[in-house]
Amino acid sequence: MVCQVGDFSLKNVAHYKPVEMIVELGEIINCLFLIVMYEFCVITTIYTFKTIVLLLADDVLSTLNTGLHTSVSFTNVTLKHATRYYFTVTAVNEVGLYTTLASDGFIVDVNRPSTGVVFNSANHKDVSFQSSTSEFTASWHGFQDHCSGVQNYCVALVDEEAPNNLQFTNVALQTTFTFTNLLLVDGHKYRAAVKVVDAAGHESDVVFSSPVTVDGSPPSGYQCVRYTRVSANVTSDQYFLNLYTLNVQKSVLYAIEGIITNTTSISIVLQIDNLNIPIPERVLHNGSYYFSYTFVSTETKQQNVALTINSDETYLINPQVSINECAEMITNESHAFEAVQIAPDLIAVNVFAVDLESDIQSVIHFRYDYSFVLNGHCL
Repeated sequence: MVCQVGDFSLKNVAHYKPVEMIVELGEIINCLFLIVMYEFCVITTIYTFKTIVLLLADDVLSTLNTGLHTSVSFTNVTLKHATRYYFTVTAVNEVGLYTTLASDGFIVDVNRPSTGVVFNSANHKDVSFQSSTSEFTASWHGFQDHCSGVQNYCVALVDEEAPNNLQFTNVALQTTFTFTNLLLVDGHKYRAAVKVVDAAGHESDVVFSSPVTVDGSPPSGYQCVRYTRVSANVTSDQYFLNLYTLNVQKSVLYAIEGIITNTTSISIVLQIDNLNIPIPERVLHNGSYYFSYTFVSTETKQQNVALTINSDETYLINPQVSINECAEMITNESHAFEAVQIAPDLIAVNVFAVDLESDIQSVIHFRYDYSFVLNGHCL
C-alpha cells in the first residue's frame, strides 16, 4: 500500500494528488511523500480520523523523524475495522520554516462482503426452461459491503453435470450478464454462480441460481410400437376411487387403459400428482366403455395414479384397468394427432406429442368446418 501525500515546496504546496486506500489488518502500511526543497528534515505522523480535534496530532503513532527519507513503513500496528486513518507529513528547512499536509486517508476493512440473490434470467426472476443453446443470461441483486464497498462482481456458468468446473468472469459493477457463443447441451441443467469482491480484496461466498433446463428442440409426434405390462398395487375405497401405485422411470411413456361394463352413463377422472384429468370414454359395440390416457414421467419415482368413476350403477362397476410401459417408441409426426368418434355426436382428439426436456406447455386447438356440395346444393 502506498499513501501519496503530495509535493512540498518551500513556500507552498504544489501538485497534491490524493490517493484512496483500503487496507486489511496485518498489512504493512507505507507512506510515500515527494518533497521539492533544499536542506530539510521530515517528521511523519499517522493518526486516526476519530480524533478530529487533533487533526495534525500523533494519536496513533508517535511522531517519527525520517531524516531525508521520502518513504516510511509501519508494522505491528493495531488498527480498528471500519476506521479511516491518515498520514501527515511535515517538511522543515534549515531556518525552521515548515509545511504540513495530510493524506486523504485509508480505511481498514476486515469483513467479507454479504451475499445476495442470483436469478437464471435477465429480469431478476427464475425460469425453468430456455430454448437457446448458445446464450445464458443471469441477473442478481443484494450483494453489499458496508465498509469498503463493492469493487466488482464475478459470474460463472455451471453445468450440473460438471458442478466443480467454475470459471469466473469479472463483469465490473454490472448486475446482469449474458454468456454468448456457448454450446449448451439439450436436457442439461445450468446455474449461474456469482460472488462479489470488495475494495479490500475480500471475496464473498459464491451464490448459485436455480437450475434452468436447456430445450433446443421442438415437441415431436411419437408412436409406441410395443408396450409391456407394468405391475401395480391396487387399492379401492368406498368412494369408488381406485389407487394404483407403480414405479415409473424418467422420460418413459406410460399408457393407462381400461374397460367398464354394467353401466349406461359414466364419467371418469384421472389424477396424477396434482393434475386432475377428465377422461373421455368411448362407447363400444357391446355397450361397454373404453378409456385410455398416456403420459411421460418427468422423474424416476414411485407414482400414484388415482381413478375415480362416477355412475348411477357404481356399485356394479368392476373396471378392468391395465397400465403399460412403452418398450419401443419411434418419432412419427403424422401420428401426432388422432381423431376418434366416441359417441354419435362426439369426436375426441388425442395428442401424441412428447418433449422430453421441457414437456408440453399447451396445445393449440384448430377448428375446421366442413361443407359438402351435392348437385349444387350445400349440405
